[in-house]
Amino acid sequence: MRISTVFYEVSSTTKDPCTMAKEIYEAVRRTWLCRGCVSPKPGTPEVDATIQELEPDNTPINIVNGCGLGIARKEFLFALGEDVIRRYLFLGRVFRQDGAELENWVTFHGKHEIIVRGSKHVSFRKCPECGKRLYFAMGKRYLYPEPPKGIEMFDSGCGGLVVTERLVVRITLNKWRKLACIKLPVFSAPKDGLAELT
Repeated sequence: MRISTVFYEVSSTTKDPCTMAKEIYEAVRRTWLCRGCVSPKPGTPEVDATIQELEPDNTPINIVNGCGLGIARKEFLFALGEDVIRRYLFLGRVFRQDGAELENWVTFHGKHEIIVRGSKHVSFRKCPECGKRLYFAMGKRYLYPEPPKGIEMFDSGCGGLVVTERLVVRITLNKWRKLACIKLPVFSAPKDGLAELT
């Protein structure tokens, strides 16, 4: 069966994620952060982050370590269309420890999540606290099952996004350092030995 929509995963290749200031991290553990899977609890709207770094690494998209929260340059993210971004992502502000806002950056997490699957070293479980599906695999990346119709952007976790070809062509890929953009085939059956991840 031919899949009509083509999807791409856009993610960072940096080895330098941001780190949340310790006192702020303790506060978010008591509010929106799930302690079981260290990611935003289901139903969490936009959240702000205070990072220890003076500025994030020189990459358009990154992650705040230990809380599953993406971070991105506004210029990069809004190239996909600000209306599209606001439709599919919760956006928050980024601050330094001295209280200064990093106005060129936003935090993000998706309103729609998706699992990008692999074929080697596969593990899957549900978070015992919030029920989030936690998946890890290596090998060639792909999607199964076909993503729901009518959604053009998904949060793939760890600061990554899965977007349609209609959106990805808006990004000038060679303009950005430490950026990966991988075309994801959509298979009619999983290659990881698991069935539906429900």
